[in-house]
Amino acid sequence: MTTTYEQIKTIISDNYLAELAGYTRYSMILNLLKKFEGKPITKHLSTHVAKQYPKEHVYLSTLYGMYHLKMSNSETKIEYSFLLGYDSNREYTAEKFAKHNTCYGSAALERNKLRMGLLDNDKQEFLQEMADNIDKRNESMAALEKLSGLDIPDIYAIRKIDKVQEAQQLQQIWSKSKC
Repeated sequence: MTTTYEQIKTIISDNYLAELAGYTRYSMILNLLKKFEGKPITKHLSTHVAKQYPKEHVYLSTLYGMYHLKMSNSETKIEYSFLLGYDSNREYTAEKFAKHNTCYGSAALERNKLRMGLLDNDKQEFLQEMADNIDKRNESMAALEKLSGLDIPDIYAIRKIDKVQEAQQLQQIWSKSKC
């Protein structure tokens, strides 16, 4: 199977939308936390979040001295876990929430900014080069799989070499990009 520019573009677009869904939840919770600022962490917040996302299971989880607001959807199998605080400081604060959940907040926005840069029309050549390199890797792996029938005891270690080289190649291609 040949990897195409369109497939790479679709993956990037899908990941953009998935990241946006997490950011939307993060933003909504951050705004709700402003109403609960300084109050003790209880399941009261999860009740308010559940009203915003009625198709999702929303609950407060306490484990290892950490309080997480968990959200999951049985249809999509997507789960979110937002750190609310620790036993040592059991109060809601928007500042702590933003600091502890950057993967859903500022980091998510930064990743999506990079994705949007990759989806620009002038990046088509770069994405096609990426697709071509994926095809080369797949061809190499197919050839390696044929050899694996020879009972090579170190085949897994050899495969790791291929993964490292693939990562290095993709990193070189990525660094040539202007995003």
